[in-house]
Amino acid sequence: MAAPYSQTPGGPAYYQQPQPSQQAPMQQPMPQQQVPSQTQKPAGHSGDSKPDRPQGAWNDPPAVIRARKDKQEAYTPPAPITSPIPLPPEEQAAMMNQEPPGAPIPAAVNQPQAGAPQQSSAPTTPKEKGPIPAEHQELAQSLDSLLQRCLSTASHPQTKRKLEDVGRRLEALYDKLRDNSLPAPILTSLHQLSQACSQQNYQAGLNIHTQMIQASNFSQISSFMTGLKVLMQVATQQGV
Repeated sequence: MAAPYSQTPGGPAYYQQPQPSQQAPMQQPMPQQQVPSQTQKPAGHSGDSKPDRPQGAWNDPPAVIRARKDKQEAYTPPAPITSPIPLPPEEQAAMMNQEPPGAPIPAAVNQPQAGAPQQSSAPTTPKEKGPIPAEHQELAQSLDSLLQRCLSTASHPQTKRKLEDVGRRLEALYDKLRDNSLPAPILTSLHQLSQACSQQNYQAGLNIHTQMIQASNFSQISSFMTGLKVLMQVATQQGV
């Protein structure tokens, strides 16, 4: 068994344990304060100098726009044209051959060419119409007699103008009677209508007029049917 460490003063130093009163108190190291260096700038301090801008940033204007602006600034308008533009020789010769306005026209231009038909200034006489066929003369006399009675009793200017138009339309009917261009059914209805007018039965004549429009080709009777209707209406109003 090993002997315990000696605590005698004369023993070896590594065998001696220090006394509580002899132990030196441990000193805590002082915290070192960081002194800001002159080159280091505090956060949030911008200073007088602007931050360096990176080359080729996203908001840089394109070089094409800058070059176009330089071209626009350097544009100079062309000099105005102060002298007339020369015309080709062909156009100059044509202009020289033209006569000035107001120059007299040569007599040869006004003369008619030989062999050309000359227009006469005399008024043309209307073509003489032939007589109405005998089988239709009674029809025409009945309608003409009714027209004259209406004209003799008409006092309003508008009524007189209507009757004048009726006279022109009756002439269109008579031309068709002369040419014999109306079919037999229409001729039969016209004779019935004229007999109703001779008897002053204008309502029966208007009924025949309506039947003719419904059963006939309107292109054959359109030139005179309106005149017949107006004639019977005016005769009814005036009581002739």
